[in-house]
Amino acid sequence: MPSGTYARVQIGRLRVLALSSELAKIDAAGVRWDGSTAMTIRLLGTSVALLAACGSKEPPAAVPQSPATSATAESATRPLTTSACEALAQWVAAACHDRESLRSAQIDGWCIDIERRTTPEDRSWITECVKHVKYMDNACFRSTTSIRNLMDCDAAVSR
Repeated sequence: MPSGTYARVQIGRLRVLALSSELAKIDAAGVRWDGSTAMTIRLLGTSVALLAACGSKEPPAAVPQSPATSATAESATRPLTTSACEALAQWVAAACHDRESLRSAQIDGWCIDIERRTTPEDRSWITECVKHVKYMDNACFRSTTSIRNLMDCDAAVSR
């Protein structure tokens, strides 16, 4: 490394260490270069190359929002399939499985009703689910394992 006084120079986020005698002196009127022309060209060339490398990526193309929003809204309001309702019934049954510690007649009644209406003999909850439960309702159910919150999700279903 050549001897002399060094200074740190920052160009954007790039920090370099350069000989003070070779650095550019900037004033309000413009730029005056001191030192050798070779060093000036090297510093300038390196700066331009690094800035070009950092800023050469083009911004991603804009994605139209209207169709995506419309498609999302339509998919959120479509009814669940039979298999999705069966999976939802299993989700609710798993949450209801350890309800004894809650000691609530309301919770017991709701869970027993769901359990009774999702058996192979009585699939009335599944049938009702297919008719009335939408994907947005499914998201509500799937967001929790709290039985009280599941009951709130069930009450919010439009029947």
